[in-house]
Amino acid sequence: MLFESYFDRVIGAIELVIAFGSLIGLLGFIVSIMAIIFADSRHKKPFIYILLLCILLMGVCGVFTGVKYFRIHH
Repeated sequence: MLFESYFDRVIGAIELVIAFGSLIGLLGFIVSIMAIIFADSRHKKPFIYILLLCILLMGVCGVFTGVKYFRIHH
């Protein structure tokens, strides 16, 4: 009984971290695309690295996991 409650909380915390990572990845993807479009040539390279990192984060956590977890969609 005690271990079930503990593992339920651990699993809930892991789901929260994955959902939060998904939202951060999605937000970073949108912001980096906008920055690549509107930035000058010397500022584009760091945003390309951020874009690749956000794509990796969304690949690991799932694209819409955070949206579904926090019920942001309608």
